[in-house]
Amino acid sequence: MGRTGQNCDIMDACAGMNCNFGSCFASSTTPDSYFCQCNSGYTGRHCDSPVNDPCSGNPCPSSTVCVVSGAGYTCNPTNPCTSVNCNNGRCFTAASTPNGYICVCDSGYTGMHCESQGECKKGQGFI
Repeated sequence: MGRTGQNCDIMDACAGMNCNFGSCFASSTTPDSYFCQCNSGYTGRHCDSPVNDPCSGNPCPSSTVCVVSGAGYTCNPTNPCTSVNCNNGRCFTAASTPNGYICVCDSGYTGMHCESQGECKKGQGFI
């Protein structure tokens, strides 16, 4: 706590305080008191302690995404359809397939990613 102003006559709870990796704010409930609002990744009274991020070392297998949960983490499965282009169809997750997804093609299209236009043969539909 310190003083500011042209004549040093204004009490400023943040004057001279170092919030390292954050910003200082005067308390609105306690006179002559302050608190530090820490930037993302830091904690502590003066924002000087890095947050222990349990996902920082990429502990999950490549087919999952790391999600901070309490003091630890969980590995949640990713949706393969977020990075698949089913051109002329829709992607659906399918754990029983080698890639974890299947493209269901629009009428008239075929192929693993619905990239080919099929031929219409009488009585057989699109091939």
